[in-house]
Amino acid sequence: MIVTAEDSSYTRYLDEKVTVSAEKKHFSYDVDFAADMSADIKFQLGNIGNAASVGPHEVTLSNIKWTKKNGS
Repeated sequence: MIVTAEDSSYTRYLDEKVTVSAEKKHFSYDVDFAADMSADIKFQLGNIGNAASVGPHEVTLSNIKWTKKNGS
């Protein structure tokens, strides 16, 4: 899976490849951009690398938070 954060011009401020497995995992990313801009976070689950060899599967995303850090 690829996790991205991008603005309306598709400028990527985050572009991380994540290996999906049966075990629960926690991920945290710091992303810097202007306070007055809009951004989208996307979880892209297409055919990345040899993902097609896995066959049909389910991916669960939960407890997603988008927060501003103090001092940022």
